[in-house]
Amino acid sequence: IREGLVLPDDAAARVQVIVTPGADGAQQVQVYSSETPRDTDAAAPAWRLHVSCTAAAVDAIAPPPLALPALRQQAGTEMPVAPYYDKLDAQGAHYGPAFRGIREIRRGAQQVLGRVELPADLAGSAAALHVHPALLDACVQLIGAGLDWSGARGGSQDDICVPVGLASYRVFRSGAGCKLRWLRRRLAD
Repeated sequence: IREGLVLPDDAAARVQVIVTPGADGAQQVQVYSSETPRDTDAAAPAWRLHVSCTAAAVDAIAPPPLALPALRQQAGTEMPVAPYYDKLDAQGAHYGPAFRGIREIRRGAQQVLGRVELPADLAGSAAALHVHPALLDACVQLIGAGLDWSGARGGSQDDICVPVGLASYRVFRSGAGCKLRWLRRRLAD
C-alpha cells in the first residue's frame, strides 16, 4: 500500500487497475487514481499509484475450521460495533454503508476476534470474486480494534490504524464472499 485512495466529496475520481502478466503465471497488479478535472480546458491531473502487488495461484491446503466457541470465550469482551465506526469516523476514516461490514467485535488482552459480513446489497456481486473488496476492507478495519484508545497501555484517543502493507493473504474458497467470516488478530505487546 503506497498511498490511501481518498474519494473527494465534491468531485469524481478515475480509478485504473493495470494487470500485467509475469513469470510463472503470477500477475503484477497496480491501482492508480486521477481526479477528474473540474475545468474541461485544464490539463488532466497525473495518475497516482496507490497499491501494487503480485497475484499468483498457489496450491494450498485449507486450515482446519476454527473452534469458534472457544475462540469467542478466549477473545473476551464484546465491543459494540456502532461506537467503533463512530470512533473511526471521528478520526477521519469515513466508511459508508457498503464498507461497514463488521458485525461483531470481541477483544481480549492479546487478541481481537471479529465477524464480518458483506452488506446485503453487495452480496449479488460476491460470487464472481475470490474475495469481495468490501469484505476484505472490513477485515482490515478490525486491525484497529486492537488499539488502546484508553491510554492505559500508552495508546492515544487520536490513534488510528492505517495499514501500509500486507505481506500476503490466501483465499481457500472463492465466491463465498458474502457469508459470515471470522478474523482473528493477535495483539503484540
